Amino acid sequence: MGGVSTQIAYEVPKTVSFASSQQEEVAKNLLAEFNLGCDVHQTEHVYRVYVATFLGFGGNAARQRYEDKIFANTVQKNR
Repeated sequence: MGGVSTQIAYEVPKTVSFASSQQEEVAKNLLAEFNLGCDVHQTEHVYRVYVATFLGFGGNAARQRYEDKIFANTVQKNR
């Protein structure tokens, strides 16, 4: 775990249904569809995946916030 961002990805099964066409349209904008099949064997392995990135919530960013807080508390105590 490192960097300054955290990525979350998970498969959304095709069995998931939406209450309205509006919800389905919103979902289409949030999902990526990948076919990991093989052209030679004419197979399809289609996956619908939700992916999100949260900038500033990776391991390095969390450690930096922690160190900054410790430093600020130490400075405040030693005034």
